[in-house]
Amino acid sequence: MCYFFSGPFLPHPHCLELSDIPEEQFALKTFTTFQSIQESGADSENSQSLAMKYFIRQYTGLHYPDLNDKVAMASFHLTTRDQSLKTSILSAGTFFGAIIAGDIADFIGRRMTIIAGCFIFSIGCILKTAPTGLAVMVVGRVVAGFGVGFISAIVILYMSVSTLDFTF
Repeated sequence: MCYFFSGPFLPHPHCLELSDIPEEQFALKTFTTFQSIQESGADSENSQSLAMKYFIRQYTGLHYPDLNDKVAMASFHLTTRDQSLKTSILSAGTFFGAIIAGDIADFIGRRMTIIAGCFIFSIGCILKTAPTGLAVMVVGRVVAGFGVGFISAIVILYMSVSTLDFTF
C-alpha cells in the first residue's frame, strides 16, 4: 500500500511504503503518539467524574437524594470551589512539570525523562484513583499533571532528534 505525501515543500505527491520506514522508527513514533492519548485521557476522566453520583457522594459525604425531592436533587453536587480545584490542578502540575522537564532531560537524557514522566503519571493515577477524600485526590492530580508535563515537553524533542529524515 502506498501513502502519498504532499505539501508546501513537496510540490508533487510522493509515494512512501510502510516498508520504507525502519521498524524502530515506526515503533518510536507509535510509542510517542500515546502521549496525546495520555493527556486527553487525563482531561476526559475529570469531566466525566464531576457528574457521577457515586463520585459526588464519595467526596462530599452527601447521601443520595430522593428523586422526588427537587431541593435535595439541586443541592447534590460538588461545590464550585471543589470543581475548580479538581479541574485546574492538573494543569498546574503540567505547567511545573514542563518547566523543569528540559533541565532534567539535559541531566538524565530525553528518553529517561519520558520514562520518568510515565512513571510519575502512573503514581499520580494511583493517588487520584485510590483515595476517598478530596485532598489526596488533588495531590494525585498534581502528580499526574507533573508527569504529563514531563512527557509533553520532551516527547516532541525526542521524536525530532530520533527519527530519520525521509527525503523524497
